[in-house]
Amino acid sequence: MSLRYKVPQDVQREDKILFFITMKQLVILMVTGGISYMLFVSLSETYILSQVAIAFIMLPFVLGCAFCFVRIKGLGLSQFFLLNIEHLLLPARRYWQPGSQSVVSSTVDFSMNDKDTVKIVENKNISAEKIKNLADLIDSGGKSARAND
Repeated sequence: MSLRYKVPQDVQREDKILFFITMKQLVILMVTGGISYMLFVSLSETYILSQVAIAFIMLPFVLGCAFCFVRIKGLGLSQFFLLNIEHLLLPARRYWQPGSQSVVSSTVDFSMNDKDTVKIVENKNISAEKIKNLADLIDSGGKSARAND
């Protein structure tokens, strides 16, 4: 029996609206482009704009393009900045919780407690007779030869 509808496998991926642009990216580009255009129109009526002024006017659109298309370690620029701000504001210790679907892996405190410290074993002088008895005990499968005595 076959299914009538194809079930999508990657439900976390955003849908592409226009070529390779998602809806969120399209909205960001339209808003920042609109801000740059409004600045250009309003300032060009009053002033004669130089190339430096036009570069500053285009700054919101350039930032919008950066937030849409720049990826750092597989994360979008906006998500990367938000995670860094969260890292600065929250306590330094973060623990992984089963069932959470976090994007960035959490760190675990690896400091050692007194009960976790490794005990150093002193070198002991063990006689050859004790080693032979231990070897015989292991070879006999745990039955001591002295138990028969």
